[in-house]
Amino acid sequence: MWKFIAGDARLVCDTPVRVMIREQNGLYLVDCERLNIYCDGPSLRKAVEIFHQQVHHYYREYSGLSEDQVVGLGAELRELYCRHFQLS
Repeated sequence: MWKFIAGDARLVCDTPVRVMIREQNGLYLVDCERLNIYCDGPSLRKAVEIFHQQVHHYYREYSGLSEDQVVGLGAELRELYCRHFQLS
């Protein structure tokens, strides 16, 4: 995935975001370990929509933090969102 659309907002990543998609017990799961996002939905379309919303949410959260406000995984995620994602 390269583009993440949630409502009227479009977020673009400069590198592909790899996700794992699978179906389990009637639920569709869309996961991205690198971004630490795990979503599910009753249909593939809904699970992907929720995934897009989560990417937007975490982009806003992490890109709004300064370097001294995060450590560990938070610092890694902030770096990923700030370096590779942009609103278009």
